[in-house]
Amino acid sequence: MGLYTHHKSNTKQNHTKHDRSTLTDLKNDDDLIVKRSDKCKGLVLLEKSEYVHKTETIVNDYQPIDKNPTKKLDVETSDLITETLAGKLPDKIIHALKPNESRTAELYGLPKTHKPGNPMRPIVSACGDPVDKLSWFLERIITQLLILVPAHLTNTYDYLQHLSTRFPSGLPPGAIAFTVDVNNLYGNIPTAEAIEATIAMLRTHSSKVNLYGLTIPDVKKLLEHCLENNYVRFGTKYYKQTQGIAMGSRIAPPLAILFMNAVETRILASDRLQPALYLRYIDDIFGIWTHGSQNLDEYIQFINSFHPCLKFSFERTDLSSQRQIPFLDTLITVEPSGAYTTELYVKPSAAPILLHFDSSHPMQTKRSLIHSQSLRAVRLGSDKAAQDRGLQKITDIFISSGYPIKLIRNIQNAIRYKNKQSQKKKSSPNITYISLPYIDETLTRKVNAAVKSSDLDIRVAWKSGPTLSNQLTSSALQPPDCPRGCRKTCSTCEGGLKGRCHTKNVVYEIKCKMCGDTYIGKTKRMVRTRFMEHLGDARNKRKGTDLGDHILTAHPTAQPMNTDFEISILHRCKDEANLLITESIEIRNKKPALNKNTSSWRLLHPVPYTSSYAH
Repeated sequence: MGLYTHHKSNTKQNHTKHDRSTLTDLKNDDDLIVKRSDKCKGLVLLEKSEYVHKTETIVNDYQPIDKNPTKKLDVETSDLITETLAGKLPDKIIHALKPNESRTAELYGLPKTHKPGNPMRPIVSACGDPVDKLSWFLERIITQLLILVPAHLTNTYDYLQHLSTRFPSGLPPGAIAFTVDVNNLYGNIPTAEAIEATIAMLRTHSSKVNLYGLTIPDVKKLLEHCLENNYVRFGTKYYKQTQGIAMGSRIAPPLAILFMNAVETRILASDRLQPALYLRYIDDIFGIWTHGSQNLDEYIQFINSFHPCLKFSFERTDLSSQRQIPFLDTLITVEPSGAYTTELYVKPSAAPILLHFDSSHPMQTKRSLIHSQSLRAVRLGSDKAAQDRGLQKITDIFISSGYPIKLIRNIQNAIRYKNKQSQKKKSSPNITYISLPYIDETLTRKVNAAVKSSDLDIRVAWKSGPTLSNQLTSSALQPPDCPRGCRKTCSTCEGGLKGRCHTKNVVYEIKCKMCGDTYIGKTKRMVRTRFMEHLGDARNKRKGTDLGDHILTAHPTAQPMNTDFEISILHRCKDEANLLITESIEIRNKKPALNKNTSSWRLLHPVPYTSSYAH
């Protein structure tokens, strides 16, 4: 940590003062809103009124709720967890699964810039909502079932392996490759059917699944609770999603896979001609048809009328002028003879955006990105010509992102000619990975050298600062209401954080308005919770605490009020290491008079971080 404390970076920023001012103006413009594009990367600038109108057309299908349901759902979820898990899991785990200082899930839209009119795809940011941790626990149970789903694909390479294994010498002459996209699968899943499909799989394969001490009825009860309480907030209004599963819920993908398995099992068991190969990645289906075009037309009509909630869109090589169709990130070409090739596919609508060469990331990250993307192009190419086409697509993207052509070629040549058969080195099972903020290459080399000389089995993952997307986008249309509500006074809102008192994972600064001295601290909890603890220390002149000792020493006759202190957020952080490092740097730079503990956090030989409260 001392390396961070004493390091002075000479790296120039890659945006000017005018750029930063423009970004600040854009962020503060209440008439505009910035969102990530749904599938085409990049950012989309919208008039706020247009964004609200398009997203409100989505919530029109939801059930309006009169008031914030979060507090009530917190209690109901905690009671259910106690009732269901008591005696089956350790008390520590049960306590960790209970909601604490929850927030309402936020509904937002991502513009589909690849479609006319740029409609919105509804997404739910459910992190920290009352059933979030319970959903995480259930996900760990039901994802064990996915390897038992015959059609399930884990990734593109799994798809290619199935294809080459089933047809090692090419497809039968006249074979047709087809793809199927399930229209709005998450939004159309009947939750009751999804639960029943999951429970049926659990009963069938109970000996292969770790239920962590629960019974199958327990799992069903917990699933029903999570799926029947899909509450979201949009703006100042609250809604309940009554149809489908929220895209953004932790359990949405495995439930969708298991629901589709139940549907496709009945389809594939029907007494009619069937595909020679049938594979699926969540809602994207790939198949090989060997019974002629007319029979495929009839099969498409059959499955499109099979389930009242599901509709499908098809692509097929026999209707393509070049006999090509994409699936996942691969383009397959099928000849009339049955010969086929595969290669890397990049959507025409996708912006050629990767990590820019001038971005504030370690050089090793940029080299690794070139390597991974180029290796992907080679692995997806079924022959040298296909691999060359894929590598050229990757090269063009990196060149447009500012990378030197020599660097790109050197890495690609190492993949193609030197390390073609190289095995990936196995990692030691005892390695400890730590995440540290990236500042510049000089500091990176120093930290890596310190880690290496420590003889500890440690690897550093470098994390860069906030991106433009982090700075300009937000899932919430506007900040949540203060947890205390409009009828009570919130000391944190009055102390300088109006509309932000609910923020978590922050480094903050408290100023004593009686003398101007400051204190810098950190907290993973809501900042209002920690600030109220500090105010209690000051009011009660609690010995052994930073603010309590300050009042006893500097203002012994004062009767401090909440209004005698103000608070500001200096930084938001993502994890404990970032909190500790950022707090140490701010203490070093600002030298706050009220901090008694000013020592740095020791990276390689951690010591307890002393404080009057567990932060």
